[in-house]
Amino acid sequence: MLKLLGWTLHKIWSTDWWENPEGVIKEVLDAIRIAELNKDKIAEEQPESISIEPAKRLTSLDKSNGYQLQQLQAIKYSSVKAEYKLSNLEIVMSTSSDDFLQYRNFHKIKEQIHAVVETEGPIMRSLLARRVLAAWGISKLGIRINAQFEQLLGEANVVKTGIGSDIVFWGKNTNPDEYSAYRVTAANGQKRDAEDIPPEEIANAVKEILSHQISLPHDELVRETSRVFGFARSGTNVELAMKKGIAKAIAKGAVLEKEGRVVLNDV
Repeated sequence: MLKLLGWTLHKIWSTDWWENPEGVIKEVLDAIRIAELNKDKIAEEQPESISIEPAKRLTSLDKSNGYQLQQLQAIKYSSVKAEYKLSNLEIVMSTSSDDFLQYRNFHKIKEQIHAVVETEGPIMRSLLARRVLAAWGISKLGIRINAQFEQLLGEANVVKTGIGSDIVFWGKNTNPDEYSAYRVTAANGQKRDAEDIPPEEIANAVKEILSHQISLPHDELVRETSRVFGFARSGTNVELAMKKGIAKAIAKGAVLEKEGRVVLNDV
């Protein structure tokens, strides 16, 4: 606790937030209640030149004196951490990969596409293809198979975002613009490869990390985000995926990059 022009500021340490966020929030709420009970006394101590609401006054004093209470503001950026759920498609009894190319099976394939997307969405195009092809006993995405799968994807009319190798498919009840979750390793221990994690999901994890740390050097944020998704070592693929997620968070305006550090945007 410290005094500033007659006001009491309640400090929050990032280590305390990591270990016990609920307890920290309770302390903040208690501090607010105490301030409310003593507002008349506090008002008498304030300089007469300051005549704005307490909450706004605190923000103004905070910024003008170099103090940043972004820990409190960061709560609004909280992302939802969830467990990744795997789809469980029934294995198709086929004689060869040519069965995948037969017209009579197109409806079933589109149903499989929807089933995987609804369970695992948002899901990268590459992972979606592997899930469906695995049900047909196909391990390699050849030219003909890929062309057929691409056509059926279009006919399945699934919401998608992104371009090139970063195309993401979304469930019918998920709005890409409002998505705030990130998912970690499934209960059975199976986790996605880094390149199979949508940048939007990584961006949400980045926001969650910075809601505790406020700002981190770019390289350190890459390592912290990698650990969130279960990668103890940051290889080339892992680093590239995490950097794409950070770039997505910056593009959305949730975070800013300043002088080599990534900072939570408090706007």
